[in-house]
Amino acid sequence: MSLVMTCGTCGHEIDEIAMYCSNCGALVPESDPNADTEELMPSEHPTTLTKRPGVRVPRWKIFLVEGAGAQESYILRMQNQIGRDEKNSIRLPDSRVSRNHAVIEYTSDGFAIQDLGSTNGTFINQQPVTAPQILRVGDILSVGSYRFIILRDIIKCRNCGHSVSSGDHYCKHCGIKLTGP
Repeated sequence: MSLVMTCGTCGHEIDEIAMYCSNCGALVPESDPNADTEELMPSEHPTTLTKRPGVRVPRWKIFLVEGAGAQESYILRMQNQIGRDEKNSIRLPDSRVSRNHAVIEYTSDGFAIQDLGSTNGTFINQQPVTAPQILRVGDILSVGSYRFIILRDIIKCRNCGHSVSSGDHYCKHCGIKLTGP
């Protein structure tokens, strides 16, 4: 069970250990152990997979751990076509991979994967993908003989050196602005 904490200034979801909001930089007050909290419940199904212009996509990647080209990684974009066909953004030349095998798209709930009716299926953590499914950091994606791990790019704060997600606007540790002017 994870607890949802939100910034009192901007309403952005924040980590339990954060000292500053990663979205607006506001100081996070010490938590009150008697305060009401909400349980974080993941969506059962992502929203319909559609492109949304102007949406900032977090910097996640899939890292190839097994299969031809192991150790390669692919930065996830708004839409990521996976398959054998040369038109796919993630091309996997394997007879067990369909020409248009699966798609990873960014939705309002995060990155979601959908099998496109492939012959041999798409699997997340060894479970078949039968409907659009939200991806989590650390998930193992299996397509044909290929195995990928889902990762979030991490960068270091230029001020204090702590690790921050590449999509953060402010460091959660020291509060310095990380992006923009």
